[in-house]
Parts: sequence; structure tokens; C-alpha cells
Amino acid sequence: DEHLGLGAQTTWTASEESDYLARAIAAGARVRYEPAFEIEHPGHRGRYTAESIRRGESYGRALGYVMRKNNASPAQFTGLVLRAWTGAALALLTARIGKARFHWRVAAARRLGWRERGDCVRAEGAMAREPLSNMEAS
Repeated sequence: DEHLGLGAQTTWTASEESDYLARAIAAGARVRYEPAFEIEHPGHRGRYTAESIRRGESYGRALGYVMRKNNASPAQFTGLVLRAWTGAALALLTARIGKARFHWRVAAARRLGWRERGDCVRAEGAMAREPLSNMEAS
């Protein structure tokens, strides 16, 4: 799907591999887990900066959209959001505020992506929406 992944002119600049696998399985392809294969994603490495939080929001938003696009059940999606909320709660309990903020925003972004219907195209190379961190998380 050209609307997903790095270089896409939409807000969903991640999760293209999840979309590809979901569509392949839906089409009857057999998929096998191979533990020798590793994928490196840039991440926070324990430092929760504004950039790593923005990246987490981007990944979360795309994954929420891909789950809805590929007909994940509401229960499957809810489990994914609860996982991030649980991470936020555990981080708060251990006074890791940056980590809690990261997981809370990832959960909010997943919910936002789930609600989107394909109308989030970038305008002149910039996101045609406010960054999630400036929005009220619903």
C-alpha cells in the first residue's frame, strides 16, 4: 500500500510490514516466524526525548490505522491499546515519567490511527494535522 511507510505522503509513515503480512495472510499465504531474522528500528534506547516520543506517536498511529484497515477485531485493538496504557501505568508507579509519557502518547496515537479513514494526506510535505503531543488525548 503506497499510503504506508517511509516516504508515503500520508501520516502513516510506519507499519507497512504489518500491513503486508496481514494482507498476505488474508490472501492465503503461509507465513513462518524465523527467529534468526532481526529488524532494527530506531528507538528511544531508554532516553525519552521529544523526538523519540514523536516517533512512537507516528508508529502507534500507523499501527492503529493498519489494524483497522485489515479488519482487526475491536478486542484485538483494545488489547494493543491496553498494552501501552499498562506500560504507562507501570512507568508511573516506578516514577519513570518520560517512559510513562511515551507509552501514554503511543496509546493515544493508536486510538487516533484506528479512527482514521484514509483522509490524512500530507500538505506540501508537512503533516496536515497537529502533532498528537499538541492535541488533547481522548
